[in-house]
Amino acid sequence: MIDCIREVGADRVIQVVTNSAAVCKAAGRLVEQEFFWITWTPCTPHCLDLLLEDVGKLPWVAEVVAKVKAVVKFITNHHRSQALFRGKSALDLLKPGDTRFATNFIMLDRMLEVREALQELVVDREWREWNGKSNHLDDGDEVRDCVLRSGFWKNLEEVLALTKGWWLCCESAIRGCQSQERSTWQCLIADRNWRP
Repeated sequence: MIDCIREVGADRVIQVVTNSAAVCKAAGRLVEQEFFWITWTPCTPHCLDLLLEDVGKLPWVAEVVAKVKAVVKFITNHHRSQALFRGKSALDLLKPGDTRFATNFIMLDRMLEVREALQELVVDREWREWNGKSNHLDDGDEVRDCVLRSGFWKNLEEVLALTKGWWLCCESAIRGCQSQERSTWQCLIADRNWRP
């Protein structure tokens, strides 16, 4: 990192942003020691994602996430159930990403958005016939029971009430970082004549 700063010109750098992994924190401290005017800052989306990871480990939150994942997996892994669902909803179910914990909560939010479609799906005659003929009857019945249980939706709403602000910030910050153009990043380089 220090070599990169020297390459750009240390007098043109005022801040370094990285994720908050221990090695990055250590590198940030070294940068701050070498260049007293440069500050190291942990990446906001990464910090929020770590916060959401910790929240996701709370037993009552983990239980809700696991149930939603099971419903989404069952419906999206079977062509017939997915086709039936798409007949009821203009929105698709979302699967979480492996590396971003915020995606779990985005998945929960989508689940709440398609609640009525899911409830219509699992009581639909075609669903019952398909599920009754399939070799995964038990899983289909668990999905039906989960989707029709009011306590499931209440718990889902509570998790979203707790986390929505955090994951919306995280999602917005990630989108902002991904959409930055070079000219915008150049604005972050201080004027050559700047001195602390």
